[in-house]
Amino acid sequence: MAESVSCYATLCELAGLPAPSTDGVSLAPLLRDPQTPIAGEAVSAFPRRVDGVDVLGRSLRNARFRYVEWRRQDTGAVLARELYDYTADPAETANLVSDPAQAPVVAGLAARLSATWPAGGVTVDDR
Repeated sequence: MAESVSCYATLCELAGLPAPSTDGVSLAPLLRDPQTPIAGEAVSAFPRRVDGVDVLGRSLRNARFRYVEWRRQDTGAVLARELYDYTADPAETANLVSDPAQAPVVAGLAARLSATWPAGGVTVDDR
């Protein structure tokens, strides 16, 4: 997994420039040796407008799952959630968030997403 925020740190390292403190980590070691282990999760955000409401999709992705929360940007209220299992469904055709068997996965990923990116009146710039 790699986050786009890591591009800056990676380019700085490859160019031999000092990188200012950012959330990203350099992926240069991975480019030099594809077997280099890197972080197992990545977060992302996607803003959109739904029925006149600004909504932000916050996503946590690991090797097996992608968990998404769609939240109102003004209040942070969750409008929808998604869970996809890339082992069984790499095309993301089945949202498993309501499957009782997946409740522990949903709870764990939701907790990690919340710890990474607290909710409540969120915007893209909050991260």
